[in-house]
Amino acid sequence: MTIAMRCTTVIFAAGVGLASPVLARQLPPVDLLEMSLEELLTLEITSAGKKSQLIGETAAAIYVITSDDIRRSQATTLMDLLRQVPGIHVAREATGKWSISIRGFTNENANKLLVLIDGRTLYTPVYSGVEWKAQDTLLEDIDRIEVVRGPGASLWGANAVNGVINIITKSAGDTQGTSLSLQAGTLDNGTMTARYGGALGGTAHYRVFGKYFNRPSLPNADGVTAWGGWNSLRQGGRLDWAPTGRDRVTASSEWFLNEVFELDDEMTPETFPFQTIVEERDRTRAGFLLGRWTRTRANGSEVDVQIFHDRSRAYDASGRDRAETVATTDAEFKYHVNLERAHDVVWGGGFRQVHDRVDPALDSWFQPAQFMARTYNAFLQDEMTWRQDSLRFTAGTKVEWNAFSGVEVQPTARLLWAATPRHSVWTAASRAVRVPSRFERDQYSIEDVEDEDGTIVYDLFVPPPSFRPEAVVGYEAGYRLLPVRSISVDVSTFLNDYTDLETVERGSQQTVTAPIPGLMTPLTLTNAGFGKVYGAEVVAFWTITNALQLSGSYSRLHMRMDDTGLLNNENGDRWELTYASNIFFVRAYSELPYEVELNGEVRFVGEVPGQEVDGYLDGNVHVSREIRRGLRLNVTIENALHGDHGEWDEGDQVLPRAIRAGLSWQF
Repeated sequence: MTIAMRCTTVIFAAGVGLASPVLARQLPPVDLLEMSLEELLTLEITSAGKKSQLIGETAAAIYVITSDDIRRSQATTLMDLLRQVPGIHVAREATGKWSISIRGFTNENANKLLVLIDGRTLYTPVYSGVEWKAQDTLLEDIDRIEVVRGPGASLWGANAVNGVINIITKSAGDTQGTSLSLQAGTLDNGTMTARYGGALGGTAHYRVFGKYFNRPSLPNADGVTAWGGWNSLRQGGRLDWAPTGRDRVTASSEWFLNEVFELDDEMTPETFPFQTIVEERDRTRAGFLLGRWTRTRANGSEVDVQIFHDRSRAYDASGRDRAETVATTDAEFKYHVNLERAHDVVWGGGFRQVHDRVDPALDSWFQPAQFMARTYNAFLQDEMTWRQDSLRFTAGTKVEWNAFSGVEVQPTARLLWAATPRHSVWTAASRAVRVPSRFERDQYSIEDVEDEDGTIVYDLFVPPPSFRPEAVVGYEAGYRLLPVRSISVDVSTFLNDYTDLETVERGSQQTVTAPIPGLMTPLTLTNAGFGKVYGAEVVAFWTITNALQLSGSYSRLHMRMDDTGLLNNENGDRWELTYASNIFFVRAYSELPYEVELNGEVRFVGEVPGQEVDGYLDGNVHVSREIRRGLRLNVTIENALHGDHGEWDEGDQVLPRAIRAGLSWQF
């Protein structure tokens, strides 16, 4: 089966199915171009319902990045891979810093977005968000990345407000043998990976791997590259065991050290209470252990249990910034059963405990310094079918109790009608919340210190007396069309109604003796914000021949926020000024003679007024050739159309035109 054939099928699946990390399975090795459309629709995938489903059964806006997409893109980070997903705004702020969002609210913390790797959530309750610079793995070991746009909290839980990014890695049985790779370029001082996979008898497989990279700092708009860089060392392994025909056991573990060096403004003992530019060395040490057991019962139902524990410590090696230590323990139980009379039910529950300790800095501290947060949840979803399964209605909810806001109920209702095998329409209504974090509840932070005629004047963020969860009620609708066998079109529209959004309230200036003697203005986070976000996304795929494929997407978004308070985060920026309202992406895959692959993509990202970023057109070109069996040479030109453009105002760093080359060897 050619790469183009496989992409065609999985791309169609991307419009209709979200995979569960627990039930992830490979598509059968068949020649899909020889199958009829009816046979194609019977291929089994996994879905947004945390259960195994057929293609065409899910009412959600979903996009899948396949392992083939990953290999052909030659991307070096998870964040760069997400640029191809409709509805996602990816902006690189600086070396090791990214702002990412789905359907609005772009910021570094991504606090309305839930990200998982093999069922392990990467969301931290310390500041509500994802530390993107610390998220990595061997990209060639990823089976797929599935992105659901829109609220997904009815199954995934709180904080899946605008979407879910679900990264699923390959089983150990699919990564047997040895794999080595080396690459370097003008924006990559060197990336090295090594992996070995083996078997233990006839029922178990394993893999171990290591990865290291060193990347330089980005230049500024004047072409000057300041002191800095980004290093990472990661190692880990995975074991998959099938002791019986009914049982599957997975165990995985990773450890990493991530370092980002940059010039930053910090308050030091020598300059207190003023800031000065210092060489900051942000360091993160982390690791996790994960175990999963799945049993398929005689009646076809499935029981799944997953437990993981991870621990991380993020700190400034120079000791000038605050340090955070977070330990998370999570357990989840899930049961899936197909009942009589067209009811397909998934139910389960979970428990999560997060213990954190935040060591203070001169200008920022938490009170109390340590906290234990527990979350209990239960979920239930029922899918009902009528008219020979062409009409599907899904209803469900997740009920959670958390230590910050108490009980939260997050329901969904979804309806899909497959009018014909080539046409389907769907609609959905869902509620989701972003629960408060330690950042909103317990943080003190000194801001904007100035000397006015010998008097120190500054702002001080203080914890609010109360802070409610941010909430959204989302309405979605979509249409999928296969006009001919080689073309598919997927249209999604949405309207999200937000309430209790985070705002900043300024208090009255007052004379104080602490933390700094002078005139202090208190700043308090409140829930005075509300508004609507609406838009549409269009995705199209065209397999011209077995050796040439085109795909493209267009995302349009409007944000209408109220004028109460200073919206966005503690920076006081307005939300509607921090998102690109127009994003266009086109990609081409081609196979040439002599085992040569030529791939490329072009993207247009509209202006981001709040960050003083103009709209830009850019693209990458990738060429690779299999020199001998298992040995591949690849060359990538990055930012080929518009070198030296900024994507975010942070640090005023830009992305220059760059070239990168690499070798990969599998045997």
